[in-house]
Amino acid sequence: MNRFTGAGWVIALCLIAGSAAATELRYNRLDLRHIVADTDSEQGIGIDLQGLVTPSLYVVAGFNDSGVRQVARYGGGYRYALHPSSTDVFVEATGGGIKVKGLSTASGFGGSFGIRHLFTPALEGLMRVDYLSVDDPIGDDLSVTASGDWHFSRRLSLVLKVSVEEETNSAGIGFRFSL
Repeated sequence: MNRFTGAGWVIALCLIAGSAAATELRYNRLDLRHIVADTDSEQGIGIDLQGLVTPSLYVVAGFNDSGVRQVARYGGGYRYALHPSSTDVFVEATGGGIKVKGLSTASGFGGSFGIRHLFTPALEGLMRVDYLSVDDPIGDDLSVTASGDWHFSRRLSLVLKVSVEEETNSAGIGFRFSL
């Protein structure tokens, strides 16, 4: 099966999904995605886990390898519902490590804030700002991420993500499994 046939199947599934899609923002999830960075067209993978501890508090863990840099993170977040089922603002505090191609590994901490909104039962959007402070020689990093999710069902979504960072930009496509 070539790329065009595969893309056709994904588009067809997206168009069929509408009525069985999500009805609320979900925080118990697993994200898997393919990442392409703009630096030398490097490619990699991303994996994120997230789970609610209380209705407002959640834990996060993830690993992203864009080919240029590897970032592992773990921590927690707080969500506040602006609208009970469709709009949340959130903040996260994380620790973790980073390894940039050609440099040593460094550890540090980070923080994020953002907003998630369910536009329709099938379409969700996210905007977030992430700050990462790590030991020398890598230093600090600030990134802005926009993400769109097309919900096939309450459990499965197609995820498109674009991140603009100080050192490199990246885009990703993948799937979210809501637990």
